[in-house]
Amino acid sequence: MTPEDPRVRQLCQFLSEIASSNVNEVAIAVEAKTIIFSAPFAMCMDLPCAKPVTENQARQELSKLADLASDLARHLQSMHSTSLDAIRVLGSELKIGGLIPFPDPIILLVNAEKIAFVAHRAREATSFQGSSSRRSTKPTKLGARKVAELSAISFMRITGRPPTIPKKDGVAYGQFCAMLKLVFALTGFQGASAENMGREAIKAMEKSRLNSTRKLL
Repeated sequence: MTPEDPRVRQLCQFLSEIASSNVNEVAIAVEAKTIIFSAPFAMCMDLPCAKPVTENQARQELSKLADLASDLARHLQSMHSTSLDAIRVLGSELKIGGLIPFPDPIILLVNAEKIAFVAHRAREATSFQGSSSRRSTKPTKLGARKVAELSAISFMRITGRPPTIPKKDGVAYGQFCAMLKLVFALTGFQGASAENMGREAIKAMEKSRLNSTRKLL
């Protein structure tokens, strides 16, 4: 994924039009790239790449993930302060832009080590759930739902308002609905309903908020 990706530019343009005044271009670009970059992973939930494989193939994939995460952790540990400070500066810019601060290098290191550990343990599992070839390959729209949930979070960060999908004369409209239509078109989910997926994403966001509130009580 590069800044020159036309899909990122198009989504950045849309987000710039609906962004609140305290959100800068860096923050908008990060949100646009996050949505576009994450879409292929979400799409794997519905496409043939999510099909079951043999346990040996699964172990090979997990082994590669563990190795890559370990390499990332070692690289982070070897980086000099100048490089690490550049990451911290970016985090400050994103915070000023109205977003959650970018992870500190230490958090990145911890996450890399966690991924390596989990992948290694999963590789050593004695059995793999879902490895049966009888698993259904019928699309579930789960991928589109995940993209919608991610877009809902980005919408709130960019605009400072919770996403809504109002109706007029039986037709859904509004900025969030328009955003989802664009996101689905850019990421290959043309068959997904922006209205339906959007409403499910809003419900998921509200449920998450309520669960977080209960934990604080």
